[in-house]
Amino acid sequence: MKKLFFKTKKLTCQILAMGFIAFMCSSSLISCIANDDDDDDDDFPQELMSGDLDDAPYKNDAVKYTVTGDSEIGFIELTASGNYIIMPPSDETNQHLITQNKTIFQAQNIIASRTIDLANAHYGTFTKSDDNTYELSDFGTIQEKDNNQLIIKEEGQTERTVSFEKAQTNKENTLNNRLNHTWELISATIKITSSNGKILFSKNITDQTTLEEEFVKAILVTNHGSFYQIEWNNEISDYGLWQWSDETNQIFTYTWLTDTPEGGSVQVKFKDDTADFYETHYEYSEEYGQEITIMTIAHTKAIN
Repeated sequence: MKKLFFKTKKLTCQILAMGFIAFMCSSSLISCIANDDDDDDDDFPQELMSGDLDDAPYKNDAVKYTVTGDSEIGFIELTASGNYIIMPPSDETNQHLITQNKTIFQAQNIIASRTIDLANAHYGTFTKSDDNTYELSDFGTIQEKDNNQLIIKEEGQTERTVSFEKAQTNKENTLNNRLNHTWELISATIKITSSNGKILFSKNITDQTTLEEEFVKAILVTNHGSFYQIEWNNEISDYGLWQWSDETNQIFTYTWLTDTPEGGSVQVKFKDDTADFYETHYEYSEEYGQEITIMTIAHTKAIN
């Protein structure tokens, strides 16, 4: 199973290795707990939404154009955060190998493939002019016209007109508006518990070097049911689709757009301009001789 904020194969692969806890406890970057007498009562958030957060600044401009008949662009999405994403069209005859993620903020060494080459994707910011033209940083401009026509003018290229269809927008409500931001990682927590709920291991990560090695920089969530992983060099490293599975408990599911579209389930807790993303998965541990639960909590802040 692939998950949201982690990006490299190091952390998860090491968690279950013999000697991993001894190694991590010797590090000055983390704190460890290995106490079977402690109940794990504080895993999930009690209060799911508190404080206030302004809606993303470009909420009214957010749109996703699915382009038809163009050899270079599959879709263009303008997000409520003020970012744009341009993806090339899918090429069913050309498979691009990728490293599939372990969590929505975490990864392991699972090889998958997709029919879209992210090397040809574009990501940046946009501004809007009075004539309904959007200027996309480091790309050019787009202008929506009547009859589902979009004029595209890339820097240094000839203007062209393409047809499009608009993606459906999620319903307008407080929960969707709160989630539809760019969430930048501040720190993370890893916790392992036994089958009877005892804490076996706990690790807090705050060191910037470790965060950059083990995680992506941010998750951009859109009101068109998309999300994008943003790397520390501000490039897109992966993307997929999300939807609420339990709005009352603020749980959403997600899938990755690959040939094996696995995903996960995340509970999110909001407080003012911060959000904690809780994600768990289960597996058998040879080291502990039992089924264990591995929880990842990504502590984030809305940057737009």
